[in-house]
Amino acid sequence: MLILNNESIRFISENNEKEKIWLLKDIQTIYKRRYLYEKTALEFFLVNHKNFFLNFQTGDREKVMESIIDLNPKNLRIEFDTSDPIEWIERSKYTEQWQRHEMSNFDYLMKLNTIAGRSYNDLSQYPVFPWILSQYSKSTIDLNNPENYRDLSKPIGALNPDKINDLVHRYHELKRFSSDFPPFHYGTHYSSPGVAAYYLLRIEPFTSISISIQGGKFDSPDRLFDSIEKTWENCKTNSTDVKELIPEFFYQPEFLKNNNKFDFGIKQNSERIDNCKLPLWANNSAEQFIKINQQALESDYVSNNIHKWIDLIFGEKQTGKKAEKAYNVFYYLSYEHNVNLSKINDPKELKSIQIQIENFGQTPLQLFKQPHPQRLTRQEVFHNYGDTFIYWRMSDTKIFKRFTFEIAKSPILCVGLFLSKDIDAFVGVADKIVVYEMDQHVTSHSWFTQYFEETRRRIQQQEIKKLKQQQLNQNEKLNENQNEKLNENEKLNENEIENEIENQNEIEIENQNQNQNQYENQNQIDNQNQNQNQNQNHNENQNQNHNQNQNENQNQNQNQNQNEHKTTKKKDRKQKKKQQGSAKPLQVHFDQTVYQKSSIGISFDPDITNLTNCLCINQITLFTSGYCDESFKVMNLGLFKQIQNITHHKDVVTCIQSKSNVVITGSRDTTVIVWRFNTMEGVIEENPIHVLCGHDDEVVCVDFNIDLGIVCSGSKDGTCILYSLQKGSYIRTIIPQKSERNPINLLKITNDGNLVLYSEQKKMLWIYSINGALIGSLATDNVLKCFQVSENGETLILGDDHGVLNFRYLYSLKSIARFQLEGEISYLMMTEGEKYLLVFHGKGSVSVGLLLYILK
Repeated sequence: MLILNNESIRFISENNEKEKIWLLKDIQTIYKRRYLYEKTALEFFLVNHKNFFLNFQTGDREKVMESIIDLNPKNLRIEFDTSDPIEWIERSKYTEQWQRHEMSNFDYLMKLNTIAGRSYNDLSQYPVFPWILSQYSKSTIDLNNPENYRDLSKPIGALNPDKINDLVHRYHELKRFSSDFPPFHYGTHYSSPGVAAYYLLRIEPFTSISISIQGGKFDSPDRLFDSIEKTWENCKTNSTDVKELIPEFFYQPEFLKNNNKFDFGIKQNSERIDNCKLPLWANNSAEQFIKINQQALESDYVSNNIHKWIDLIFGEKQTGKKAEKAYNVFYYLSYEHNVNLSKINDPKELKSIQIQIENFGQTPLQLFKQPHPQRLTRQEVFHNYGDTFIYWRMSDTKIFKRFTFEIAKSPILCVGLFLSKDIDAFVGVADKIVVYEMDQHVTSHSWFTQYFEETRRRIQQQEIKKLKQQQLNQNEKLNENQNEKLNENEKLNENEIENEIENQNEIEIENQNQNQNQYENQNQIDNQNQNQNQNQNHNENQNQNHNQNQNENQNQNQNQNQNEHKTTKKKDRKQKKKQQGSAKPLQVHFDQTVYQKSSIGISFDPDITNLTNCLCINQITLFTSGYCDESFKVMNLGLFKQIQNITHHKDVVTCIQSKSNVVITGSRDTTVIVWRFNTMEGVIEENPIHVLCGHDDEVVCVDFNIDLGIVCSGSKDGTCILYSLQKGSYIRTIIPQKSERNPINLLKITNDGNLVLYSEQKKMLWIYSINGALIGSLATDNVLKCFQVSENGETLILGDDHGVLNFRYLYSLKSIARFQLEGEISYLMMTEGEKYLLVFHGKGSVSVGLLLYILK
């Protein structure tokens, strides 16, 4: 029974044993779904990233949908008519976004699955993904070698040339002699409840589902999912096995492990089934297998060919003559258009067909009637769009340039970066860097990136020239001399760029000295600023007159010396750059008036060892902790005014973190508290959401991820504890080294669900999955003071007490690049789009790193 009121949807089972309630305010979107080919179901997606699937009696779905829309839940968004998948995919523009690399291959395939009616909540319509790799027997695998990939233009059942004749023979025999049903190539399907349960055998609830499918017991041990390689080989050779993959192959290593220690039995060769056997190149690591599968899915080969597989599963080769030519026809009951259950009057026949539909596979809804477009190459995206849309990887970094500025009088503990277009308090002014210093002052600095963007555009133009050259070389056979000449003309002159940056850096040194002088006399700030403004205006007028005269002379010289040698022109351009001192690559202005009124004036507890963990910034709100009065404070950075002083912990608040509408605090009292933050008013609600327990000593660091619904805390007791953000319930404890129990000083949850932990005492870094599996560890030469993870979770950036900035691959922890900077690195921040890396030093300076990405 379903009860709908103004506040919730309430479901009660027929025997009143189960009851489920969903709040209307939590509903984010609703999709119309089919169940057993009948258009009777709805799938609900909630703001907490949970979802549920309800099937109704014929005719009731539309009534329920309309009633919910009429109640106007505050978070509900209905953008498309989800009952028409072709219109949905066209209006969504997902295909165009994917073509331009705005969306990964994985995300695009998930979008297609969703629009085509596939759902995690319906085992008979589980999402379908392709086999990607074809090599599972060697100890290494080269993802740049096309021979290691499966042919995506063919169905899984037609990959083996030896099977083609059998497929064609069967199809024509059925066409000639069977009048009861249309001919087909395959009697089984690439996606069914049995396929999903086969792969997910080792995790609940699929373990129980597998037992149910087999009539109360596990299938024969020799038929269970025991080996990646054997499953692949069976799909290639067995005409009745045409299984494709499921999404879990690209993100969830746990389904390959028998962590629950189920007894699956012993095979005929006396081997007991336990964890799934992995390819040799996975080094017996489920995490590495998943990571390599991810990389393969996002490879250039797959990007260039996945549209062919989409044609087979979701597109023009799904049905009809094109499906027949592609050896892609399945049993007729797997296609919705071949079945009309409403016209079947015989209950036994209806039940029989429903069982067939539910258990033996359903073909996804067709999304494309025309050939699916190919994805643009990265070079084509770069040529057409620059770097506006392309998703760069940190490992593509070729040039890292930095500029250093003195912006604080004492060590920097916390930093916020505000874009004027996003923050109402800053609209109409420059973007802001807000810095919290060790001496309790908050300073605000304007910053500009025009020169960096000009440098970036210049390199882009050179890259486009190189791409044009490559295309020209492909279309025309140029002689060797022509090639050398073109290559010389089109080559990216990195030395020239470096020289220009060095020249600009010399200019900035003068600017730094001016800023440093501003710190020395607080009592003469107003007079200094007035004099500086007057001098600046006077200098600007002189520079303008000088530059005008210089430009006129240069134009005359150019007219008189049109045939001047190329190298001389380069020298003139460099000289011009040196003379035009107004073109700063980046400008940081010290706001003295803010400095005077921003002091909080309360000392930190002297026993706090990680002060950077005691502060964070969310939007224009600064949260500070670490005080002896056991409070934490809330400060509005737009007004530079403290607006809240909250005391709830029973000892010093030792760490704090905030994102979106959530604030997390950790304390010396060993507890972690979850607070709700009102982003509109910029205040914290006084009553906590959860109080989390479990540590035996002071909590040193906290982090959380709203999308994953995970809170994580690190303690002096050497433990890292994970909790549910929504429920406040305990999940698990991770102890990197049980024998020593070294304090956890730093931690971070990555966007793809990994944990980065660090112990200063041990000088050890660990990478764990959120399910507690150790992925890797690294002993550091120096003490790490901070780290950042790239948005895609692939790159780890480390800063230590000796000024070493290190870029590493997160999974392998192999070094990508290493830079020696000046002084301890206390804080790292990536800007929007990962174009800039801000490196803050302990003595009050910032190095602004420009990351230039060059296509390989």
